[in-house]
This record gives sequence, structure tokens and C-alpha cells, in this order.
Amino acid sequence: MIQDRPFQEECEGAVLSEYDKGVRRMLISLATGTGKTIVFSKLYEKLRSRLPGQMIVLAHTEELVDQNRAKMLLVNPDIKVDKEMAEHKADPSTADVIMASVATLGRKGTKRVDVYNWERVDKLVIDEAHHSTADSYKRVIDLAIRPEWAHKLLLGVTATPQRSDGKALAEIYQKVAYVYSIRQAIEDGWLVDIRGYRVRTDTDLSGVEKSKGDFVQDQLAAAVNTPERNRRIVKAWLQLGESRNTVVFCVGIQHAKDLAAEFIKQGVQADAIWGDDPDRADKLKLHREGTINVLCNCGVLVEGYDDWRIGCILLARPTQSPVLFTQMVGRVTRLQEGLGNLKEWLSTNALCAPYAAVEGSEYYT
Repeated sequence: MIQDRPFQEECEGAVLSEYDKGVRRMLISLATGTGKTIVFSKLYEKLRSRLPGQMIVLAHTEELVDQNRAKMLLVNPDIKVDKEMAEHKADPSTADVIMASVATLGRKGTKRVDVYNWERVDKLVIDEAHHSTADSYKRVIDLAIRPEWAHKLLLGVTATPQRSDGKALAEIYQKVAYVYSIRQAIEDGWLVDIRGYRVRTDTDLSGVEKSKGDFVQDQLAAAVNTPERNRRIVKAWLQLGESRNTVVFCVGIQHAKDLAAEFIKQGVQADAIWGDDPDRADKLKLHREGTINVLCNCGVLVEGYDDWRIGCILLARPTQSPVLFTQMVGRVTRLQEGLGNLKEWLSTNALCAPYAAVEGSEYYT
């Protein structure tokens, strides 16, 4: 039985309270690593007296869909949880909860939505809800949350309740029902504190154009993917990374490959991974096991990838988006599985001496 943390109980209570007040489209914001999946998994049972129908959870990556399904079954072992994605087809007539890829259900013109009894779906959860304004999400929302079904709940969950392109989530959601920030979670002992170092380089980004709140990707890749910059990144990791299990955020596929090659040149077990990488699942497994020490990724591990073993991240990808920055940083804040509350653990265990940057080095916090 998974015990609720105090803030999770508060969040679940806030959702129930707002629903009882008549709010039907609500957003909850929980810092990465604080258990948003546990929250909506617990809400399935807590909402049943009000909403006894089917729940659909929309996500945009296979890792998220699979993680959500595993957590839902862990919290609710006696229910039927199906997967709707690519070759995996749910049985809408028997499933209590369906974990679905938005690319599958929200694709324009797809016939897969025709087998669903949308009246029966009374709880639609959107994971990483800052994506909700995209047309693919709107198509599913329009199917499930119609005006004539006024009792239904649309629940968005995210660590970043804003969008870098300026589109307002208020067009989808009526109210933010609960917020638990990364700073508060660290102070309360539910996430690890973060130690940051900046690496000086000679890279000039003044000529890189901006679009939708961030750098234009192909121009950024051309500016940052240079042998000298890649060498400096690897040098910084060798000096400060403590050989921790590491994820590197890169601009493009070639940038990820080139950085991985530089790590390998320096004797580090590294590899590159990207969205349609055919070996993606195997590389993630090897990274979790520690066989691959450094995983250079392009667009795969930014959102919703849960692995407490990640002890270091490298932001090799400059960004002007606070949403993207927060999501990347969130990959390294999780506590070791089973540790509980960090403050409570530290009160009963010997402390290690704090780590500091080498005096006079080119790195600083």
C-alpha cells in the first residue's frame, strides 16, 4: 500500500473540493519527482462515488504511458488498466482505466476513437498538461468532455503550468486547484537540493534567432555543436560529475552523437539516444543498470522520465524557455527509491561533507 505524502493528500483533497464546488476543468501543478502519477492514481478510487465511469489518461511518450500504467496498477491492483498506443489496443468495453498516447487517440481522422463509448468516460486526465492546447489534445477533449455531460472531470497535471509559446492554458482549464513548487518540495525534504555549476565557453549565440519563446533549433545546433565546446563539456563532467549516472540534454541528434563520441574518447561509457532511435528501449535499460554511464539525449528525456538513479544532468542545450529549463532540471531531483523524506533520513544518518568547486578552477556555482 502506497502511503500518501502530506502534500499529495492536500492535492487530492483540493481536487475533490473543487469538483464539489462545480469546477469541472482543473489543473494541478506538482514539481517533477513529487508523484503526480500517484496522485491521479489515488484519485481514481477517491472519485468513484462521484464519477463511477471510465478514466482515460493521455500522455505523449511511450515512457510516460508505460510509467503511468505501472503506477496505476501499483496503487489499484484490482482494476483493469489497458494501453492504447500504436500496436497496443485497449478494450474500452472492459477497461477501468486506459493509458493512451495522444498521438494515437488524438490523430486527425483516426478510426480508433470510434470503438469508445465516450459517454462512459467521465474522467479525462492529461499528463504534462502544458501541451493541452495542441490540436491533438483538443480532439480528445472534445470527444470526452462535452457540454451536455456536465458532470465530467477534465484534470490536467504538470510541473510547469505555463507554455513557452505564450498560448494560455486558461482556454482549456477553469482553475489551478493546487500548486506544489520545486522550491517547497526541496525545503520539505521530498526532493534533493541541487548543486549547479556554470561552464564558460566562447560560444556566440547572438546570431541565433528566436521563435515561440526559444532559440531556433537548427541554428542553435550549428552554433553549439563544435569540437571545442564538446571537449569543454566532457572536461567539466570529468572534474565535477563524480562519475554519477548522467543525462546530457542536447540540441539535435548529431549533437547527441558527437557529444557521446567525445565522452567515449575520454574513456567514459556513453551513448546517444533520440526520439525514433530503434535501440531506445535497450539504451534506457543499460543506463538504468549503470552499463551506460552518460546518456546524451535529444528530445527524449525532457518530460516524464522517472529514474532516481540520475545523479547529474548536463545542460548542453542552451534555452530561453523557463518551461524547458524546469523540465530538464527536474530529471535530477528525485530521491532514492524507498528513502522516504530526506530531512527525516538526514536526522538519523551521518552527513557527508559538502562538495565544493575546485578553488581557482574555471567552474563556479
